[in-house]
Amino acid sequence: MIPANKTLTGLGATGCMVNGVSMFDMRDAFSYVSGSSTDATPVNGLTGDGVWNRDGYHNEGVTFDAALAHQAGNNYHYHAQPIGLRYWLGDHVDYNAVTNRYTESPAAVTHHSPILAWAADGLPVYGPYGYSSPLDPNSGLRRMVSGFVLRNGDYGTTNLTSTGRTTLPPWAIRIQTVTFKIGPAVSNAYLLGHYIEDFDYSTPGGSSAIAPGGSAARGSVVTVTITLPANPPNPPTNVIPLSITLAGTISGTSISRPSATTAQATFTIPANAPTGAQNVVVVFSPGPTYTLTGGFTIN
Repeated sequence: MIPANKTLTGLGATGCMVNGVSMFDMRDAFSYVSGSSTDATPVNGLTGDGVWNRDGYHNEGVTFDAALAHQAGNNYHYHAQPIGLRYWLGDHVDYNAVTNRYTESPAAVTHHSPILAWAADGLPVYGPYGYSSPLDPNSGLRRMVSGFVLRNGDYGTTNLTSTGRTTLPPWAIRIQTVTFKIGPAVSNAYLLGHYIEDFDYSTPGGSSAIAPGGSAARGSVVTVTITLPANPPNPPTNVIPLSITLAGTISGTSISRPSATTAQATFTIPANAPTGAQNVVVVFSPGPTYTLTGGFTIN
């Protein structure tokens, strides 16, 4: 059961691998300092803004061992997929003792990946191979695809190379509590992927956004997390909206309730959809109807 009220993880361990090694998140504990136009680092003594947070794999990968883990003080831990652990668990990984390198096996995938870790919330973390239809073991095996994609203009994302790091992805807007500051332009010194906020969370063929305040382009697919007005009181979390409509005629699919105060739907926005601020209408039956006037912008 996923709790309605969630607690943000801090730095350090966010779970434990089945071999006892700590699992960290993707951050490396340092972020951009807009006042100094540089990253905080272990040696320059600066305190980062906490807005553009460095990606551990991108910035610390040079210190990772063959198993893709490294040491911080007395804590050996992973920021990335534990390919060495996967080898020992028989998860479609080969090992070359001469080069001391683990690589994805080219052989056909024969079984579902095992549990690699347990997150701090009690949920299991599996390896990358699963059933094509998650609950059907007869549906064939495939490598899972991450929902996080670079903000390079594909999948309806903002192209940070063109716009600069002037906006955050919706997932970061939801969790950050610090004052927003513009990050450095994408360059050889600050490549796309340097910060975790360089990634948006995408549904298959689409991106994510929030309402009120979010936006998406014509011709895109977007999953919108909608904060429901407080009045009238929101229905219980297990009550799913009958319908969610954008711009009067765009019907949402995959409708859900992520929390007690939100609803979520995926919209396929036609290429000829009206542009500008559009209403979002959430209908519960039985129950209230909520209208977010101008709650979402189509570009």
